[in-house]
Amino acid sequence: AEHDVPCPNPKCGFNLRGLKDATCPECRESLVLNVGRPDTLWSMRKWVVGATLVTAVFAALKAEDRAQAMYAEFDAPWIDWTDWTELAFSTGAFIGLVVLLFRYARHRRQTNGRALLLLLHGLLVASVFLSGLQAFWRLWSVWDRLWGIDRW
Repeated sequence: AEHDVPCPNPKCGFNLRGLKDATCPECRESLVLNVGRPDTLWSMRKWVVGATLVTAVFAALKAEDRAQAMYAEFDAPWIDWTDWTELAFSTGAFIGLVVLLFRYARHRRQTNGRALLLLLHGLLVASVFLSGLQAFWRLWSVWDRLWGIDRW
């Protein structure tokens, strides 16, 4: 760096002026040249982690609710395919978000934002899947009430 630039690690703050290496000599943080302000996402990390936790809990509760409903109907001759779909998507979203949260917890000290960006992408994908599943479920129930087609 040709001017005063602090290390991106919030716990370090070492002045990187004149540094030629790609790592901070004090905290060994790998340095990445970014265009723009990478600290914007980093400053929102608590919100991203909190939203991911809430979404994971929602997915777990949704999967548990669907599993209980399917267990109550287990002696029925037919369990609707929408129940299996909702259980699979909710469980998949929960497991995926938990894995991403653990991965973020392991790599959170790296401030290059890679683990946080991956967590944000996972949150986005899980949110789209869960909201899409909810919309599909509502449309299917409206279709069923209008035309009375319960099973194929």
